[in-house]
Amino acid sequence: HIKKQVHFANNSHEIKSESFGMLDEIADLLIVHPEIKRVEIQGHTDNRGTRDYNLDLSDRRAASIRQYLINSGVESSRLDAKGYGPDKPIAPNITGQGRARNRRVELHILEQE
Repeated sequence: HIKKQVHFANNSHEIKSESFGMLDEIADLLIVHPEIKRVEIQGHTDNRGTRDYNLDLSDRRAASIRQYLINSGVESSRLDAKGYGPDKPIAPNITGQGRARNRRVELHILEQE
């Protein structure tokens, strides 16, 4: 899991530069640990807006992170990207704080030696 949030421009899949350092660390970690064979980059949103829009946005955000990691030297075959939209909340969507927690990216190891 990424404990820090990846920051994106509002309603966009454009990664804000303040997140580059953290993503560089993740890329370095994956490069130094080839035993981590496959990772799923999951994009999640809160429940505001339509489900279709949020699924698309979360998919594009996960794909942006995947591309960033590939550009940083991680083999593309090791990275899957999938948007889950509002379908897997980790907090109630009734408060701003809860919605902020639900807008997140998670990395899950799918396969390792």
